[in-house]
Amino acid sequence: MSSFQPELWPRKEIIDSLDEFLEIYGRRPIQENRGGMASPHSFAAWFICRKINPTHIVESGV
Repeated sequence: MSSFQPELWPRKEIIDSLDEFLEIYGRRPIQENRGGMASPHSFAAWFICRKINPTHIVESGV
């Protein structure tokens, strides 16, 4: 059995999205969010949501 995983999105596309994310992240209304999602997790959630364009998102950590 192979451990190869197909690439969902090209690395370049992910890297090219960083500047847009950082501009948006810099304007977030809650600047201090200890215990919440930091920038790496926020970027992953933001990028994936943009790619899959879900109709609903359920946040279960409140």
